[in-house]
Amino acid sequence: MSDQQEPQTTECTAVVAFDKSNFLMTGIRDEEHFRQLLHDRENFREVIQSVKDASNLVADPTTEDGQISIKLLAKKLGEFRKSFYEQKMAVTRKIKNEPTLIDATAKVFLETVDECKKKVLRPLVEIEEREAKLVEIENLVASATGCNSEAVKDILEQINTMDQSENFWKETHTKSIEVFAETKRQVTEMLVTALAKEEKDRQYEIMLADKARVDRILAEQKARDEERAIAAKAAKEKEEADARRAKEKEVQDAKDRAAFEDKVKREAAEAIEKEKKRLQDKADAEKPKEFAVDFETLQVETHVTKPPAPKPTPDGKKLAAEDLISLFAMSESRANQVVEAIATGRVRNLIYKES
Repeated sequence: MSDQQEPQTTECTAVVAFDKSNFLMTGIRDEEHFRQLLHDRENFREVIQSVKDASNLVADPTTEDGQISIKLLAKKLGEFRKSFYEQKMAVTRKIKNEPTLIDATAKVFLETVDECKKKVLRPLVEIEEREAKLVEIENLVASATGCNSEAVKDILEQINTMDQSENFWKETHTKSIEVFAETKRQVTEMLVTALAKEEKDRQYEIMLADKARVDRILAEQKARDEERAIAAKAAKEKEEADARRAKEKEVQDAKDRAAFEDKVKREAAEAIEKEKKRLQDKADAEKPKEFAVDFETLQVETHVTKPPAPKPTPDGKKLAAEDLISLFAMSESRANQVVEAIATGRVRNLIYKES
C-alpha cells in the first residue's frame, strides 16, 4: 500500500487578484484551479472590488478625450467579461454536477461587470437621452400641425410642464433653452392660427345659418305670394267664367224669349187665321148682309154704329183659351199665354173682342 500514491487534491489557497493595467485576473494556475475557485464567490471578491474601482473613471463626457476614455474602459470591461465567460463555459462544459454552483458564482461576477459597464457608459447614455429628448421636443411642432386649438393648447401645456432646469439638461442646457423657445414660438403661432381659423369657421357657420334662415323666409314668402297669385288667378278666372256664363245665359235667355215670342206669335197668327176663317164662315152663314169681317183688324162690324168694345172678362179669357185648346191642341198654359198676349194688345193688328 505504501507504493500506492494517494489521490492528490488541489487546495485552493490563493485568492484571485486583478491586474488593473492589463485588465486580467492573476492567481489562476489552470482550468481545474479556476473550477475550484468558482465554488466560492469569496475567491473573486478582490477582483470584483478591483473592477468596481476601475469603473469609477473620472472623465468629462462632454469632451472628445473624455468620451474616448469612457468608450475604451467600456471596451476593456466587455473584453474582460468575455474572457471570464469563455473560461467559465469551458469549465461548465466539462462538469455535469456542478453547474448550479458555478452559475450562481458566475452570475454575480457577470452582473457586477455588466453593472460596472453600464455605470461607465451612463454619462454618455444620459447625454444621448437628453439629445433624444430635445429631438422629441422639436417634433412637437409637427405633432401640433393641423390640430385644433384645444389640441395645440395641450401640446403647449406639455412643453411648459417639462423640466427646463440646468440641473436636468446639464451640458445641453444652452441648446435646450433655444429648443424650448423656438418650439414654444412655433406652437404659439399655430395656436393663434388655429384660433383664427376656428373663429373664421364659426363666423362662416353663422353666415350659413343666417343665409339659410333668410332663404327659408324668402321661400316661405315666395310660397305665400304664389298661393295668393294662384288664388287671385283662380278668383279672376272664376269671375270671368261667371261673367261669361252670365253673358251667355243672358244671350241665351234673349234668344229663348225671342224664339218663344216668335212661336207664340206664329201660333197666335195661325190660331187667329183659323178663328178668322171660322168667324167669317159663321158670319157668312148667319148674316151675310148685315155683318162683314175686317180681316185686318179681326173686328166684326155691322152697318150700324159699333158700340165700344168691352174689356175682357176672366170668363171671356177662359172661353177663348178653351177654344184654342180645342182647336189647336194647345196646352192650357200656352193657350192662356196667347189669349193674354192678344187681350193686352201685344199682338199687332189684332183686337180682342168678346161676343
